[in-house]
Amino acid sequence: WTRDRCLEEARHIPGVYIPSFFTPDAEGRLQPRFADHARPSRRIVADFDKVAYPTSQVVPIGAVHNRLSLEIARGCTRGCRFCHAGMVYRPVRERSLDTITGLLDDCLKKTGFDEISFLSLSTGDFSALKTLSHGVLGRCAQEQISLSLPSLRVGSIDDEIMQRMSDLRRTGCTLAPEAGSQRLRDVINKGVTEEQVLLHVQKLLEYGWRQVKLYFMIGLPTETDEDLKAIADLCRKVRDAAGKGNPRLQVTAALSPFVPKPFTPFQWVEQISQEEIQRRVQVVRNEFKGQKFLKLRWHEPAMSHLEGILSRADRRLADVVEKVYRKGGIFTSWIEGFDLAPWLEALEECGLTADEFTRARSMDEYLPWEHLEAGVSPEFLRREYERALAGKVTEDCRYHACRQCGACDTKAGPSRMPHASLGEDGQPLEHHNRLVFPQRDQQAHQPARDEEGRIICRTHENKPPQIAPELAVKAVQYRIWHTKTGGSSYLSQLELQAILDRALRRADLPMAFSQGFHPMPLMSFGRALPVGMESRAEWFAITLRTPMSAAEVHTRLAAALPTGMAVIRVEEVDKSRRTEQSVAETFRLRTGSIDGEGLSLAAVRDCFAAFAAQESVMLTRETKKGPRTSDIRRHLLRWKELEDGSLEFSLDWSDGYLSPLLLCTSICASLGDESRLRALLRLSKTAQHFADGQICP
Repeated sequence: WTRDRCLEEARHIPGVYIPSFFTPDAEGRLQPRFADHARPSRRIVADFDKVAYPTSQVVPIGAVHNRLSLEIARGCTRGCRFCHAGMVYRPVRERSLDTITGLLDDCLKKTGFDEISFLSLSTGDFSALKTLSHGVLGRCAQEQISLSLPSLRVGSIDDEIMQRMSDLRRTGCTLAPEAGSQRLRDVINKGVTEEQVLLHVQKLLEYGWRQVKLYFMIGLPTETDEDLKAIADLCRKVRDAAGKGNPRLQVTAALSPFVPKPFTPFQWVEQISQEEIQRRVQVVRNEFKGQKFLKLRWHEPAMSHLEGILSRADRRLADVVEKVYRKGGIFTSWIEGFDLAPWLEALEECGLTADEFTRARSMDEYLPWEHLEAGVSPEFLRREYERALAGKVTEDCRYHACRQCGACDTKAGPSRMPHASLGEDGQPLEHHNRLVFPQRDQQAHQPARDEEGRIICRTHENKPPQIAPELAVKAVQYRIWHTKTGGSSYLSQLELQAILDRALRRADLPMAFSQGFHPMPLMSFGRALPVGMESRAEWFAITLRTPMSAAEVHTRLAAALPTGMAVIRVEEVDKSRRTEQSVAETFRLRTGSIDGEGLSLAAVRDCFAAFAAQESVMLTRETKKGPRTSDIRRHLLRWKELEDGSLEFSLDWSDGYLSPLLLCTSICASLGDESRLRALLRLSKTAQHFADGQICP
């Protein structure tokens, strides 16, 4: 097929949109070339319980979301009028408990994560969350895995879940009132009252939480300065929610400028200017001044301005995006790489202005996305906008009256997406909310109070969560020797610890844990290697709570380690003694080149010979405690040139330790600056020597 033929055939696939099949008329309205592709419809997964989910996930190193994310539901019908996802991902579809449990088992076995995050647009609204959490939290306690519930609405989890979570490692808690005043929360249909916010916070206090983050938006339709000041007022009430004589909460408020989105009731409203964003941020800042236990953060106004330009743009912005790229505007979503100037320049070069995209639209104006079917009707969006201006709340259609948004099959008519998802027989599936339970399985409770009405905070508020006694049993300890070559040599010591933790979990080795606020596997390490240095003589020690043979530990772990880390041997060590460190180490040194420039081995050999001939060599280096001078000659025990064109040398650590790479660059200081030498000297560790004469591995 030609490209044109391929596109013409692809238009028959539900969910495929081909922009070139729509051309603008004289008034700028997009007209379809084909009658059967006049309104491309969003494709959805109607039966969410049967859709595949990746169990062998990539395990990141040092990423922000460094945990197992398991999607338990899709869609939200709370009806927040600013939320694009809540409108276009309807209807609500929940996975069954059996499916979630099975996926959880597979994912944990194949990743080794020690934190689980249940993912959905509104996790607290999952109808079987309490039943699910009871089963999962039991497993978490047995394996020291923490549970995170993101996207929580105020009041969406009850006391029993909070209590079980508090017995594990307590993660941070984030709530999103979105607006400071009740009037404005009703305008946006948040469905949350101040009383519910304070009740949720009081429960957090009762179960040991001492920090909370609150999300707010500024620039919402009908917002006034009084609404802005109400943000600080609500934060003060949250801070003092426990009452006199009880601890205060540390409250961090985060402000995000409102950006109107397509297919929402607010798709017609204006986005406030950069200057107005800054003014409103300052109004809130003034209210926070001098307030203890309150912190304020806000999103960059210029970045929000750009988001507003992109959010409701039409196809004219395609040339703008390409021009910005040509101007070097990459990584724009990272604050470090963000610059608004190239965007404004590109807009001007294309004869456009930012106001064309951030301005208000009239209700009868043609919108650039009108030819697409997202599943919610324009009539529903107009009704919701009118209800917003009237301050009327629309209740969740899962448990209350249907508002005829168009996403579901109802008595009033079929879904607006009849062909968006097909069953195994090729026939359209019914579209409606698919819940595990007809009603949520949680029940709200009031926090416990004393005779004076104050919140009874947990008596062990400053004590660590209690781990199961069997997790602290120290049955046997092993020293595990391994390589660290190739890409693994670039892992830092902190990254290495996390990677080994997950590898040990994937290997299903029963690790023993420490006590304290953050129980960790009982693991110790040899001296940290400089990042980038290879080694064939690394070790770590691990304590297991169940006896196991060294051979079995070797077999299990070898299959779970990343490339470049191979198990050399496993030896049992006395678990009652601190793991012994080596007194000396042997290294091999080769030279490399950069851009055709390199070091000759002869020059390096001469430097080593001159260094060894001296009685002492003093080196001053910066430390955390300031400059420190020491004799580094005492570290070099012996050295020699090998037949393969490398140098071998041994370093003595019996009287202090120094980075072997720093020592080598100091020895070869006459050959160039330190940064150049670090790139040209290829150093690897080959052996470790112990006080009893043993050489390992």
